Amino acid sequence: MKKKKNKNTNIEEKTLEKIESTDEQVMEKVSDSSESTKEPIDSSEESQEENVSDIIEELKAENEALREQLLRKTADFENFRKRQERILSTMIEQERNNIIGRLLDVADDVERAMQEVENEKDPASIYNGIKLVSKKIKELLRLEGVESEDPTGKKFDPLEHDAIAVQPVDSPDKDGIIIQTIQPGYTRQRKLVRPARVIVGKYSEAEKTEQNENNEDGEK
Repeated sequence: MKKKKNKNTNIEEKTLEKIESTDEQVMEKVSDSSESTKEPIDSSEESQEENVSDIIEELKAENEALREQLLRKTADFENFRKRQERILSTMIEQERNNIIGRLLDVADDVERAMQEVENEKDPASIYNGIKLVSKKIKELLRLEGVESEDPTGKKFDPLEHDAIAVQPVDSPDKDGIIIQTIQPGYTRQRKLVRPARVIVGKYSEAEKTEQNENNEDGEK
């Protein structure tokens, strides 16, 4: 009986040893497998990190280039704006000098006309001197694109005319019509410079009836 027990015990020990050996081999294989699969993952992550870093650096460089380009464009535009302002200011100043020069010519003519009034007693000579001054003023205005307007007989327009008085008229056709121009209007390049001062006709049936009655009473 003892021999049989010993034999069984040996068999169990050997079986346990085989199982343990097998477990160790399995664990080694699993360990080797995990290490072998882990290395490519680590390598892939490192590669992705490098790519992201490269993209970030490229974007930073592109952003810096765009910022420098914007600064240059802004500086160019500012220089262009200042240059245009100087050109415009010079043109305005030259035009002012031209107008002043022509006005001075007219002022000289006025001075000469005043001297003629003092020295001459001939009305025709005085009239001709004043007429010459008026002609030069009109020519100056014409050169500046200024045109005069006499709106007598036209329909009154509050945007273009300044009504200083209203006068009764005997016909409805004359209602709202300019019957007299007190001061001409002026336009420059078709834009109003000064409205004409006018008297506007106004027709009223009541006034017409009253006027007719007064005329009939007068005839009686």
